[in-house]
Amino acid sequence: MYKLSQTFFLFLLTTNDIVSENLKILFVVNKFPYESRPYIDNQIAAFLDRGIDVNVLAFERSDHETYELATKYKFKNITFYNKLPENKRAFDIIYCQFPSMGHKMIQWKKKNKVKGSIITFFRAGCEFQTIEQEAKKYTSLFEKSMYIFVVCQAFKDRLIAYGYPEQKIIVHHSAINTNNFPYYARTLKDKEIKILTIGRLHPMKGHSYSIQAIKMLSDLGYNITYNIYGEGKEHNALLKLIKELKLENTVYLKNYCSHKDVVNLLHNHHIFLLTSCTTQTGSQEGIPNVLMEAMATGMPIVSTWHSGIPELITDKKNGLLVPEYDSQATAEALLELITHSTDWPKLATEARKYVLNEHNTKKQTEKVLQLFYKIKNSKIGEK
Repeated sequence: MYKLSQTFFLFLLTTNDIVSENLKILFVVNKFPYESRPYIDNQIAAFLDRGIDVNVLAFERSDHETYELATKYKFKNITFYNKLPENKRAFDIIYCQFPSMGHKMIQWKKKNKVKGSIITFFRAGCEFQTIEQEAKKYTSLFEKSMYIFVVCQAFKDRLIAYGYPEQKIIVHHSAINTNNFPYYARTLKDKEIKILTIGRLHPMKGHSYSIQAIKMLSDLGYNITYNIYGEGKEHNALLKLIKELKLENTVYLKNYCSHKDVVNLLHNHHIFLLTSCTTQTGSQEGIPNVLMEAMATGMPIVSTWHSGIPELITDKKNGLLVPEYDSQATAEALLELITHSTDWPKLATEARKYVLNEHNTKKQTEKVLQLFYKIKNSKIGEK
């Protein structure tokens, strides 16, 4: 297999010699359609808008598979489960959305069950906890994948530290359709301060630290309503914490919210809060999409110095950052926003501008398509 240097990749992104011949791309995911992963849906939709020949190989269905985007783009019509028909096994790009899918497609290629150049995506920090345990398996993943995509520089740095080849690792940021998240100016006219978190109920999201920070502000006499939307294994533990802190009339676990409702939730709250943190097993966020969505609407944000989040949020420029696990610092950052609401327009303008420039679906799609076309037209990699 030939290798492209990072310098050559940058050259690809500046060229405009994409040919009209269609690409055939196979997205490989564990479950699909799955509303909770808009970062995958957004790219599939963008590719379809460009006339790309897209199919999806999935290995299970989800509990949230009927939703607006899935219906609009007829995702079920392009999806195969567990196997591919004989006439749908040759692709230009086999686009594996998680390392586990990359491992599986390497085996499929050996058995001639699929053909194409494999690109594997590291999207979630939970993958890192298995690298040391299965070092040989991941070495094979890097050898057999044409490129490894990561959602943030922090992930790239971790992989390089493990000894994997830098020239194969490309930072490709997740993106949102910014047209779906219009700017909305917020002011603190009322005494009630509405704070929002959207994220699954998982230790990596740090919800317990956010709740403890809200307790500190409540004890200071601030009238706060804190809504947490998400499902997960921490539900009962968080409910218990809320009761222990006597926050039943302040903090509300709202369960799952559909993606179509996210923009209304963002517009109807004052501050977005997400205290992501590294878990005991080493799991980390990449760059949470919901932060991009909140920033696109101009929402003031408090988040953490965690993994790729500082690549999105510049402290005191387009949001506020606090250390992981630090409820006191979180409370102080929230208090700074509450008592200096006149600073919100400046933060909001910078936040939206950054997302439009760096996490825009259209721009990110053009970048990755240029690489995919070069792979196809140059016949680089194993076919």
